[in-house]
Amino acid sequence: MMDISMLTAILLIISQVLLCSKKKKNGKPGVSTKSKKGGPPPPPPPPPGTKSTTKSQSPAVGTSTGTPEAPKKDEEKKKEEVEKSKKVEDKKDEKSKKEEKDEDKKEDEKKEEEKKEEEEEKKEEKKEEIKKEEDKRPDPNEKKAHIQVQDKMEFKAKETEQKKLVIKSTHDKKIMFKIKSSNNNDYLINPVFGTLEPNASVDIAVTHKASTAKEDKLVIMNSVFSGNEKDLEKTFKISKMTGACQNVKLISK
Repeated sequence: MMDISMLTAILLIISQVLLCSKKKKNGKPGVSTKSKKGGPPPPPPPPPGTKSTTKSQSPAVGTSTGTPEAPKKDEEKKKEEVEKSKKVEDKKDEKSKKEEKDEDKKEDEKKEEEKKEEEEEKKEEKKEEIKKEEDKRPDPNEKKAHIQVQDKMEFKAKETEQKKLVIKSTHDKKIMFKIKSSNNNDYLINPVFGTLEPNASVDIAVTHKASTAKEDKLVIMNSVFSGNEKDLEKTFKISKMTGACQNVKLISK
């Protein structure tokens, strides 16, 4: 009969063989159960259907897994939009300020132009005043009349009548005169020529014939006497007039 101790040893060997074969079946093929450094072997994998108690590794930093990095990107995007909006507003403000400066500049230029125009108007007014003052002053080279007469004579248009025109000398020398009429058909003048001593006067007969109502005039030429008194017509042709002509209006109404 077999010894009990020997039988026990055989059973132990069989159980170890079965255990090793079972470990080989549960383990991954081609992978050593021992660590490279000679440490203890890793624990056997859990049997199928059981949940692993080991903790899962945390995802690498920077991977998109719905972590707080998404809100951070949204905040950065909002910040960029705010900065862009601020830049746009700043540009608008700069443009508005520039336009205001341009408007102010235009207003200043307009005021300057108005000021210049006012100055020019004042200058023109001053020139006009000076001219008026100069016109009032007597011109030493301007001719002066040597006689004094009335400025107008009135007649009835439909009647024939005669009136007197008085010519008075205002010169200190002997003068001569000649009377010209703008209408010899309706008016007769007598005398037409004559001379006057200093401060003397003469009556001239002016006869108006019946006619239509209108206005005419007499022009009285006068000068210091020189030449032949008996032929005053010729004397006036060759003499230079020293006195200014005097006009008398002839009004028939």
